[in-house]
Amino acid sequence: MLRQLLIQNKEGYTLPYPAWRWEEGMLLGNGSQGADAWGDAEHEKITLTEETLFAPVDEGLTPIEMAERLPEIRKLLKDGKSKDASELVVSMFREKEGLEEKIWTNPFIPAGDLHILTENTEIYENYERKLVFETGEGQVTFQTDKNSFLRKYFLSRADECLVVEICSEEPADYQIYLSRTPYVKNGMHVNKKMFPASGGTQFFKPHIQEQDTGLWYQCAYEGKEKGYGIILEIAQTDGNTEISGKKIHIKDTKKVLFLVRTFAAENAGNENLWKNHQAELQEMTDGNCSVEENYQKLFARHKVIHQERFNRMDLTLENKHLETMFHAGRYEIFSSCGKLPPNLQGVWNGTYDTPWSSDYTQNGNLQTAIMGLLPCGDFEGMESYFGYQEGLLEDYRENSRVLYGCRGIHVPSRTSDCGVDFHFDITWPMVFWTAGAAWVSHFYYDYWLYTGDDEFFKNRALPFMKEAALFYEDYLYEDERGYWEFNPSYSPENTPGNKDNAACINATMDISVAMELFRNLITGCRTLGIEEENVQKWKIFLDKMPPYLMNEEGALKEWATEDLEDRYDHRHSSHLYMLYYDVPDEKPEVLEAAKKAYEIKMKRKKEEQGTMAFGLVQAGMAAAHLGDREMAGVMLKSMSENNYYRTYASSHDYGPSIFNADISGGVPALMLECLVQCSVLTDEEDRICEYEIRLLPAVPDLMKTGEIENVHLRGGFLIDLKWENGMLVSWNLKNPLHRKYHVLGGQNGEK
Repeated sequence: MLRQLLIQNKEGYTLPYPAWRWEEGMLLGNGSQGADAWGDAEHEKITLTEETLFAPVDEGLTPIEMAERLPEIRKLLKDGKSKDASELVVSMFREKEGLEEKIWTNPFIPAGDLHILTENTEIYENYERKLVFETGEGQVTFQTDKNSFLRKYFLSRADECLVVEICSEEPADYQIYLSRTPYVKNGMHVNKKMFPASGGTQFFKPHIQEQDTGLWYQCAYEGKEKGYGIILEIAQTDGNTEISGKKIHIKDTKKVLFLVRTFAAENAGNENLWKNHQAELQEMTDGNCSVEENYQKLFARHKVIHQERFNRMDLTLENKHLETMFHAGRYEIFSSCGKLPPNLQGVWNGTYDTPWSSDYTQNGNLQTAIMGLLPCGDFEGMESYFGYQEGLLEDYRENSRVLYGCRGIHVPSRTSDCGVDFHFDITWPMVFWTAGAAWVSHFYYDYWLYTGDDEFFKNRALPFMKEAALFYEDYLYEDERGYWEFNPSYSPENTPGNKDNAACINATMDISVAMELFRNLITGCRTLGIEEENVQKWKIFLDKMPPYLMNEEGALKEWATEDLEDRYDHRHSSHLYMLYYDVPDEKPEVLEAAKKAYEIKMKRKKEEQGTMAFGLVQAGMAAAHLGDREMAGVMLKSMSENNYYRTYASSHDYGPSIFNADISGGVPALMLECLVQCSVLTDEEDRICEYEIRLLPAVPDLMKTGEIENVHLRGGFLIDLKWENGMLVSWNLKNPLHRKYHVLGGQNGEK
């Protein structure tokens, strides 16, 4: 149905009808601000957002003092009393906070709605809206019996504002105004009670001020100085303008240009802040130029930044639906990487009851959203991710100290405007999940491999990775066999088949992620000839990791504990972590067991229909690394048919249902991994000595013909590929860092 209702290609999409809900609006973004244009010709709404607007309902939260009860928790788990262990930490939380329900992260919220009312357009025809990914410009055109209209918009990367031009062939009348996005109970769980209708008080205190040339929307949070603002500035028009009743009335105009900026404010009552923003907006246009000339000047400043970054690589497919998915996903993630990385909804939102608070879910979602940045060469997007993690380091250290009595850092499963670990309950004892910091470390290390930036490794990656390692040095202890024991532990978000609770010992994922961290520390430091004393310590530490276990079917167990039984009918595949990002450097018997576990899991995945889409990406990545092109195709097909709105924005569940940005980053990564893979090879001293590049390792039938240009690989390589009917036609490899490599799957065999 999706493919029949639009014009599609790598440049963007065109739709012949309006969006009646925000989830299907036209998404504009410059990384820090978002604008979602929806509504009809007569009354268009643009819902505005800003990346840091997490409503500060709960501030100053601290972790429970779990460290002092850790021996008791560990004994309960050793005795097989997993639910009792979960109940213990929940009782500590209830006693500390005086609450029965778990606390959710502070939610991402809409800043407000911009309204464009075009008079005498109740009846219209030839409506069309389109978005160009390469430039970030959206357009809407329509006609009435007496007039033709054009609206153009983009969110400027150069000038940090939304630029809107409204044109008509004949003079027209408009009303333009700002309002708080209305609260509508949408059936989702109310995570924070911010309105009387949701059982709370009015948390938002908006005030609109009329100015000579526009409107100020000032909003403070209840009981706080901080808040946020929107400035609407009419830059130019050939009509008559009157501002009254907190609306801008423009009559007899053919052209209007206005600018909108959304921003956070530490002091919502500081009018100097609003005046400074307004002055900046007023300086952006030239009164000696026409509306169109000013628009084009602003657009040119934006486009040169947006276009350069977006055009660093390219993919063309015979299958235009998948091709559009690829570039739409790149556009969505690229447009929501600012000072912060994409949250669960990128940088867009039209509701206050956001699913899962639209936070940063760090047990899979956020990792999937950023997965395509490195192969697409969007290194600035990775800086958003690293900057966010480093900004929360003090919270992560507090988590480690207070929850576990450890040095180093503990990254929780959920974060938003703070990194404190407080979100858990009896069913989901996520406070026991300890893999977060090591998983973040994977991306620091991979950034170094992709860029070859040794200074980044020494000054950014290594300090973070060492703090993640410090946690394990204190948290792990020897079991009766002399191996390290992960206790407590947790495999997101699964429960053993013979248990009634997810708390456990030695979750396979926890072991895999920790082993990867120490291996990467050793390899990175050995390659650069640094930290030799620590390398020796890490090697000894790594040798004591608990062995993986296999079940009676010969499959890798999800829990490396004899008495815990596997449960395959679950949306997560956490124990397959070792297959997410590469072909792992493991013993043959471990790889064979992982492959068996994958095969069992995939039998069930074939029956799923777009459920928890990021889990399908993870399963697809495992398929690609095992060379299973059929299953990689099944995962892509499932998502392509079930998890995209008509605008190619992605969803969490099939339908599409639940607006969600995860697979907008994950699908491009999966598609590229099916086409080319690159692995690090090390010598006997654990130094990187060579790279193995595999061409067309798992090309599904959905992608049987196409080409890619300038795809980035580990080792700093860039590759162009062309293939037809799954067979390689040509390839070209650039090696700017002069690394040693060999290629598998080339036209003349291995090179």
